[in-house]
Amino acid sequence: MKNRLLILTVLLSFLISSCKKEPAVENPDPVIPDPDSLIVEEDYFLFPDSALWIETRSYEEGVSHPYYDLWFYNIDTSYFYFSGDTTLSRPTMLGYDDFLPEEPHLYKKLFWVRRNYRWNLPEEIPDKHPGTLTVTSGYAAFLRQDTATRRVYIDPNSDYFHSYPLEREYILYDFSLKTGDTLPFNAWNGFIANTYTVDSVITTIINGKSLKTYKIYQNHYYYKGTVIEGIGGLDSFLRSLGGKLVYFRGKGFEYHSPDQK
Repeated sequence: MKNRLLILTVLLSFLISSCKKEPAVENPDPVIPDPDSLIVEEDYFLFPDSALWIETRSYEEGVSHPYYDLWFYNIDTSYFYFSGDTTLSRPTMLGYDDFLPEEPHLYKKLFWVRRNYRWNLPEEIPDKHPGTLTVTSGYAAFLRQDTATRRVYIDPNSDYFHSYPLEREYILYDFSLKTGDTLPFNAWNGFIANTYTVDSVITTIINGKSLKTYKIYQNHYYYKGTVIEGIGGLDSFLRSLGGKLVYFRGKGFEYHSPDQK
């Protein structure tokens, strides 16, 4: 009987103690994480097979003459997309006279479609005339993505790039750069060595994805462009025809130019 009373007493004491409320603890100030900690590098720096870039540019061209003026107004829309893989052996250009020997690598074939509307000024007014449409297409380059170095390499096609030496690869983007770094000898900055620098690296949120955004300047003074990881240059993906990126479809997100009409 005494043993039973002892057991009941112990159980009752346990129940009473377990029902006691712990004193309230004030919540500490919320910790704001470093933007870099939100970035899943393996996910967002790569260009997926389903990537699509759309760029536009408008410009005038013509011939001035004492007796006549022949001017044209143009609107170009370019589409870039991948279609198929291939293995190529190319030397890697690190400078004018500096390169790594060629090795076989897997590349994505980048296709290009250009839709050009042209108006003969002043007879054809764009607001009142449909213009003349010309469509050209082909492949612009082969792209290779190195996950170890976070670099994107390009092997350009002479039909799209007219001044690049053939059958060699160049650095198109380097997503490992930090603030203050100098861009390496590459295709994006026109092969101007030790001139373009990363002025700042910020984080841009697109469809819930945190993406590193690089502000590129020349001599820390002249703005030269903005690059977002997993998207590329906002003022032209390949930095060739001076277009402006208006749309990109990537890995789980879409980008629309803020001032797109």
